[in-house]
Amino acid sequence: MEAITNKVINIPIKWEFIIEAVKQLTPREKVQLMEILDDELEDEMDELLATNPRIRREIDKAWEEYRQGNYKTLEHFQAELREE
Repeated sequence: MEAITNKVINIPIKWEFIIEAVKQLTPREKVQLMEILDDELEDEMDELLATNPRIRREIDKAWEEYRQGNYKTLEHFQAELREE
């Protein structure tokens, strides 16, 4: 008898079916799925942030504003909210 090997099989699945399957997961399973997706997306997001010109410009602009002191601390922001 031949040993079973791990083979990858690509099966097209409609997006709607995936969404419905996720909706039927338990809360614990949804958290597990979220952790898997976070891990998978982390490297891709780093690559996107490093290579996408629009995102790179936004990051550079934010850093420049920070260096110029054009920002609010969390404490300042919270104080403003309390005043409203």
